[in-house]
Amino acid sequence: MIAKLPRLIESRRWARRHKGVTIEVVHWGVDAEHNPRGTWNYYLSLFERDMTPEAFAPLWLESKVADWGVTHDHYDSPLSQVDMHGGITFYEKRGDVPGYRVVRIGCDYNHSWDEDVSYSLEEVYADAVASADDAIKLFNITEPAKK
Repeated sequence: MIAKLPRLIESRRWARRHKGVTIEVVHWGVDAEHNPRGTWNYYLSLFERDMTPEAFAPLWLESKVADWGVTHDHYDSPLSQVDMHGGITFYEKRGDVPGYRVVRIGCDYNHSWDEDVSYSLEEVYADAVASADDAIKLFNITEPAKK
């Protein structure tokens, strides 16, 4: 007998590489109790291999242990200069091999000023591209040559 699944939260994801930055747009939680229209997020993956060591080093933030888990002070880092919808609300470090590490930052559209606004994929993607272009300029990110 197969057990009945609990109510699961569905998400949809769209991603592409843009001038050396990977953009990921996610829409999730449609019909959720707190936001029946769902919540939009977008994430930028910044690759160490596409930056100078001097540009990447301050983005690889120190991990600090708090009562509730591991935290990173992205508010007091060069990442806070990237213009994202409502500011950065997500930071993640991926990989542990120098030269191949990735910093992933993200934001959400679930703020009090977003409450009565319905966003589209096109609008969120346009914001994500603008943020990626901002990061590219700030950190001098270069798209790797095609082989």
